[in-house]
Amino acid sequence: MGTLIPDFYTTFGFRRVAEHAFSRLLPPPARRPSTGGQTLDAGPASLGLLRRLLAERAPVSARLGSREEGTCFVIALMLT
Repeated sequence: MGTLIPDFYTTFGFRRVAEHAFSRLLPPPARRPSTGGQTLDAGPASLGLLRRLLAERAPVSARLGSREEGTCFVIALMLT
């Protein structure tokens, strides 16, 4: 998402760059047999498990990442 005042940011060393959006149709996922894993829901046990897994996750990058422990993810998950 761009800004309504791009010239403001040029004084800080930024420059205008055209925005692009790409999309692609994906094939349906292959169906795999159930492994008998746990089903998640919006209950306290599932949310506790999800919070623990998010807090213990390994970072995807050593240079850039989020310091929050998954709260935004849990809220987005509950809203969808």
